[in-house]
Amino acid sequence: MARRKRKKVSHVEKWYIALYIRLSRNHTNDESESVSNQKMMLTEYCKKRFVDAEYEIVDYYIDDGQTGTDDDDRVNFVRMIEDIKEHKINLVICKELSRAFRNHSDQGHYLEDFFPRHNIAFISTGGCPAVDTIKDPSSVYTFEVPMNGIVNDRFAYKTSIEVQRVFDEKRKKGLFIGAFAKYGYEKSKEDKNVLVVDKEAGKIVLQIGEWLGYDAKSSTWVSNKLNEMGIPNPTTYKKLKGLNYKNSHMKGSLWSASTVARIGRDEAYLGHMIQGKNRVVSYKIHKQEQVAKKEWYRVENKFEPIYTQELYNLIQKNLDRTPKRSNKAKREYLFSGYVFCADCGYAMHRKTSKNIAYFYCSTYTSRSKNHCTKHTIREDVLEEIVFKAIQKEIKKIKNISHLIDKIKSDVKEKPKTEYIKKQIINNQKIIDKNKGVLDRLYFDLIENLINKEQYVRMKEKLEAENQEIEDRNKKLKEEKITLENNEGATNTYIKTFLKYKNIKKLNRGMLQALVDKIEVTNEKKVIITFEFKEQINNMEQFIKENMK
Repeated sequence: MARRKRKKVSHVEKWYIALYIRLSRNHTNDESESVSNQKMMLTEYCKKRFVDAEYEIVDYYIDDGQTGTDDDDRVNFVRMIEDIKEHKINLVICKELSRAFRNHSDQGHYLEDFFPRHNIAFISTGGCPAVDTIKDPSSVYTFEVPMNGIVNDRFAYKTSIEVQRVFDEKRKKGLFIGAFAKYGYEKSKEDKNVLVVDKEAGKIVLQIGEWLGYDAKSSTWVSNKLNEMGIPNPTTYKKLKGLNYKNSHMKGSLWSASTVARIGRDEAYLGHMIQGKNRVVSYKIHKQEQVAKKEWYRVENKFEPIYTQELYNLIQKNLDRTPKRSNKAKREYLFSGYVFCADCGYAMHRKTSKNIAYFYCSTYTSRSKNHCTKHTIREDVLEEIVFKAIQKEIKKIKNISHLIDKIKSDVKEKPKTEYIKKQIINNQKIIDKNKGVLDRLYFDLIENLINKEQYVRMKEKLEAENQEIEDRNKKLKEEKITLENNEGATNTYIKTFLKYKNIKKLNRGMLQALVDKIEVTNEKKVIITFEFKEQINNMEQFIKENMK
């Protein structure tokens, strides 16, 4: 970098001083480096230094807990530079060079180019080397100054690597390291690395999930509803709680459809700690870049969930199935994305004729009349058929629920999970007993009650038996987990269906919660595939096994 020749500034009639103070993150508990201490030291320095000269402290430019490697992150450093450009300042004073610069290239830029170009004097009161361009304009060009910049630069790099290593270890353990908890959660008062549900915001997150999932509302509908209710969006909510939170993607206090969808998509509401989605380019460039999903740090079931897995799955299904809208009516079609031709497998298109809506095979009407037939069905007829089928299914589920409750309440009959649990316990007892025999065999060998050949033969036999039992137990445990998971899903299935038992008319929320697919044949036969097909098979099998 070309060096600018410094002008002598000792003739200045009045000094307009900027006192720059920075407290780095790793010195937040160091009283000698504290903001108040730096402020006091620099103020006293001015009183002693300018006894015979007129001066004015324009402002204290303080960056508390900020890195020195990136100017853009230092709000008050940037403000000081702007004040220099507006000729409000002619002298900058800081405690030492590392307070103002920890980036070697920026140190050279400001000391050797920017400050001379704007006729700014610079003083670092301490450290080695100290710089004072009032006494000695060439003091910035000594060998020690750039060397000090390099040392500070390397120190910043080393510190950055060490901090990143510590953060990565915490991420692997599922410890929260962010400055602000995700909306719906807050940092635990006992441990800032642990997240707990924020009772107020958590209720909103759950309500959003239920609207998107159980009621199958669109993200636009949900955002409008929240705004009508006067619910502040996540950024505004955090500010209302006194947090210095900023989000450049969220303007104002209103909710948007994208924010609602982002909350509905977020697996963190299942209680999973997911971190490391973004990272800075380098220790000097603090611009964020996205990280591939496979490199994220993911620890499941780390804190209390707001969504159940079943609700989350339903939300994803509804968000993925974006409904088509009528340009005229501006409303969602009831069967959009659900009706398919049973013969060719393609979606059936909705058309209106004389104010009556029909569904036609799209292959016949739009692709080729040789590959399918023009089979149709009236929308109102289809609605009646589907509604009756759902009512029939609800009645069936209600009966299944009654039988399952009866089985569970019958003390003489135990569910299969209880039987498996007993098997696992009994098998473990055999394993422990065999281990005791092995211990005794060893002492028998030492006391010459059995010979080595007998010991090895019996030892191998017992170890083989234990290994076989352990393998059996492993399979039993896997089966038990599967049954318990199925039972949980079964309960959700029952609750989901019975939720609609008193509804008198088919709506899209009911359709999205209960139905996976509707197919229509050429003979106008309607085939309905319900959600939780596997779970209902498990329930029927459960009843069959336990009602014997």
